[in-house]
Amino acid sequence: MTPEALLSLLREHWDEVSAALGEQGRALLLTRLRSLAEARGDERATKRALHGVKLALFPLPLEHPVRLALDGTRLVAADSHPAPQAARELLDWLATSIDLAPQPTSVSDDPSAVIIADAQRRLLAAPALGTTEVESLQISGNGLIRLLDAAGEPRFPAFQFATDGSPLPVVTRINGLLLAERDPWGAADWWLAGNSWLGGTPAQLLGLVSDELLTAAALALTEGD
Repeated sequence: MTPEALLSLLREHWDEVSAALGEQGRALLLTRLRSLAEARGDERATKRALHGVKLALFPLPLEHPVRLALDGTRLVAADSHPAPQAARELLDWLATSIDLAPQPTSVSDDPSAVIIADAQRRLLAAPALGTTEVESLQISGNGLIRLLDAAGEPRFPAFQFATDGSPLPVVTRINGLLLAERDPWGAADWWLAGNSWLGGTPAQLLGLVSDELLTAAALALTEGD
């Protein structure tokens, strides 16, 4: 099955999928659909984002049609891929087809932003450092996840730093694998969401499992198909 066919099937069964995943699982799926939608023109990012979507769907019951389709979905090599556009169309359809709260005060030029706002709020709720704090540590911020809050202020998730304030090498290395500079939200989601490969949340496992295991988990996502 092509990724576009999988997304079409997901649209067909959206109500069932949303109910089965629950609020947190649904927010995770929406974040990963957004990453796929933004991967246009980048085969590596498209491959990684598609694998992220598939991982978000794995908690579905084994007999569900969308879950059954996952193992047979592959991204074939090509100069360009229709999967990101299909993800964008799905997000736009969701934004105009289902009732989500809170409602925006104005009409957005990007309807999918209405859908993913709850996922972004979840990521921004994690402990983080502001620009002033990062500058006081005399570090450049290169290799770090940098999220913008509702006021446009940069937020650097706190799990990226050691107790002395220095960036953790394993974090900056994995951020590079996750293309955090291009897709900081997707990278933050990988760190802060549950990971079935690791059996926990990557950010909470820092220092508890080996750096090699964390890196292997990231590679399993970025190199998966």
